Amino acid sequence: MSKKPIILAVLATISCQTVYAASQDELTVLTKRIQYLEQRVQDQTQSINQNSAAGWAGKISMEGAIEIEASHVSADGAEDETNLDLGNAELAITAAPTDNLSTELVLTYADDGETPFDVETPFDVDTAIASYDAGAMTLTAGQFVVPFGAYETNLISDPIALDLGEAGDTAVMADFKLGTIDASVYAF
Repeated sequence: MSKKPIILAVLATISCQTVYAASQDELTVLTKRIQYLEQRVQDQTQSINQNSAAGWAGKISMEGAIEIEASHVSADGAEDETNLDLGNAELAITAAPTDNLSTELVLTYADDGETPFDVETPFDVDTAIASYDAGAMTLTAGQFVVPFGAYETNLISDPIALDLGEAGDTAVMADFKLGTIDASVYAF
């Protein structure tokens, strides 16, 4: 038997093994690439589903309070009187469209003859603000009670100085925080 056919057969086998090895390497690379792309699509789909599921509903909250006033009067020689009134109602809506931006709207109803900010109607916009938090500084603009004074007491009713110092108006306030130091500058 001649050496040529054996050499040709050996060379054909080696070249087939080389082609097979190269195609296996290529197949491994392509398989890893497909797995990477599938994982990426899955992560993006999950992120989209989480964001759309939460959407605005996850970024808006509503809170409220209702005060009911009940009274009973029993005077000598007169008929008993019982009264049940809605004293105050408050609805607060807050939204945080981004991590740094937040808004708040507080609507109030007061039926006691006194309304916030001396408005003639029992309905009022108590607070309407937008705040931007930039880390150590927060910028707030809108209608709110300017933080002027400290009126904490252990009494049942508020001190008279609170009514004098509670300045609710449209204002812009910058709040700076540096460690334990907290400073506010505002204009209204």
